[in-house]
Amino acid sequence: MKDNDLDLLLLNVFENVKYVTDTSPPLGIESAVHYYGAVLPAEGAPTLVTPYPGENPMRLRLVVTSKYAYIPCSVVGKEYAKLYAKILQDNTSRKGSGLRIGVDLLTFDIYHELRNMFEGTYVSVCKNMLETRAVKMEEEIKLMREAARVVDVGVTAAQKKLNPGVSEYEVAGAVLNAMAMEGIEQISFWPVAVSGKTPPSSESSGVMTSHRKIGKDDVVIVDHGCFVKGGYAGDIGRVFFLGSGHERTKELYQALYDVMMNGIRKVRPGAYGSEVDEACRSTIKERGFPDPDAEIGHGMGLRGGEFPRITRAKEAKATGTDMKLEPGMIVNLEPIVHVPKSMWMWVENTMLVTESGNEVLTKFPFEPT
Repeated sequence: MKDNDLDLLLLNVFENVKYVTDTSPPLGIESAVHYYGAVLPAEGAPTLVTPYPGENPMRLRLVVTSKYAYIPCSVVGKEYAKLYAKILQDNTSRKGSGLRIGVDLLTFDIYHELRNMFEGTYVSVCKNMLETRAVKMEEEIKLMREAARVVDVGVTAAQKKLNPGVSEYEVAGAVLNAMAMEGIEQISFWPVAVSGKTPPSSESSGVMTSHRKIGKDDVVIVDHGCFVKGGYAGDIGRVFFLGSGHERTKELYQALYDVMMNGIRKVRPGAYGSEVDEACRSTIKERGFPDPDAEIGHGMGLRGGEFPRITRAKEAKATGTDMKLEPGMIVNLEPIVHVPKSMWMWVENTMLVTESGNEVLTKFPFEPT
């Protein structure tokens, strides 16, 4: 706040609200999309806006909006604007246009009404919050280690379930059950379990988990994530080969493995996210495969995808999002190697940037070629 000369912060992105209040939505992330907020003065504790009291571990002042709990806040924008104007007034003795309020995200309706109710200069802090959250504190790193451990448990369960005749949904169910038994708060996305001779492709189940029965000589891609207690995310992807006859796919997989290893070696303090991206893409090109459209990786924390970006230098620099890696950052590498109109596959690893390089947090081994 001092760096941006802010008097107040008004936060509505749930991950930012959680970052400053440590609250957890009792009904899951979907219930948090429209309904949570926080106002933080330059000096003092934040005020939490919540549809339900839920968890309030910091014993903050609460403003409960339960009467609006089942409709998007934009529908009652004027009411929310009144609510925020009152909280902002209660948290500062200063008045007038010289007051600076940092805002991460407001609906048009609330923003339009709030400017008329509470005078000041409203400043975007969305990028600032992502940059702040990118470097994890010691307690956050502990939670990220736990999230990585739990998704490893999920992969182990998937591997045990992988047998001919078992449906992809059954594999996904095994993953869900195993992670639930570890005490997760929720999943970050429905587990991916896609199978076929060359998945995902026209002859396989595509890119989404389906009722398809796994064949005796199939290749299976498993990818899943979760949020552990504290709301921190884990994410992992692995490839499994059943039976025989995988010469073409294992050639692709060997290239993919080498891409991942080169990317891991590049993750260290002082390297830019775009340099990690290029280390992976250059290996893909050297092996004769097309450059994938997708980003090579992403940061992770209170969201499944956040800073630092691992993407092309041109894109990162054009958007001002090419970050230099620092100790405490979490990087997920998720390269894709593909043969156009034929087959493609990916793996995913989570790593912590350390003082001397990196530590891979997802420990489940890669399938040997």
